[in-house]
Amino acid sequence: MGGEDAIPVKDPEVAYDSNDPPMTENSVYENIVQFRLAIAQHAIKHEFEYNIVKTNPGRFIAKCAAEGCGWRIHASTMQDGVTMQVIT
Repeated sequence: MGGEDAIPVKDPEVAYDSNDPPMTENSVYENIVQFRLAIAQHAIKHEFEYNIVKTNPGRFIAKCAAEGCGWRIHASTMQDGVTMQVIT
C-alpha cells in the first residue's frame, strides 16, 4: 500500500561531450565506469595527470599529480546508487 503514495525518483539527465567531459561541480555521469572513462578523457584533453586517492563503487577521489597543483575532484553516487555526480 505504501508504494502507491511513493514519489517516483526521476533519473538525472546524463548528457555531455565525450571528447571534453566536464569535471565541474554537479556534473553527472551514468555510472562509475562512465565517470572513470570521462575523467581519463578530461585529463588527456587538458594534458595533466592525476593520482587516485580513493575509489570504490560509490566514490571516486583524485588529485593532480603535478607538484604544487591544487586540482582535486570528488564524485559519489546519487540516491539511485548508480549515477555518479561530481561533488567538488
